[in-house]
Amino acid sequence: MDSKDLTRDQAKVLGDRIRPMLVYVGAVLDRMTRRGFSTDDPLLNATSEAFGGLKDMHTLLHYLSCKRGVCLGDRE
Repeated sequence: MDSKDLTRDQAKVLGDRIRPMLVYVGAVLDRMTRRGFSTDDPLLNATSEAFGGLKDMHTLLHYLSCKRGVCLGDRE
């Protein structure tokens, strides 16, 4: 099994569940950056990697939820 075996509905549900985590981790990363965390801080780097991973996951799930390539709100 791989990601292509997911139905469009399954991909949409997963993407909808990932979105709040993506927004939250993005806000944490933004706050850490504004507060001046050092660029070599392990927590800042882990947060940045988590954000990137969630963003990639959310993007891929979005594409999988579409009938053909990129879709808008109607999933067509």
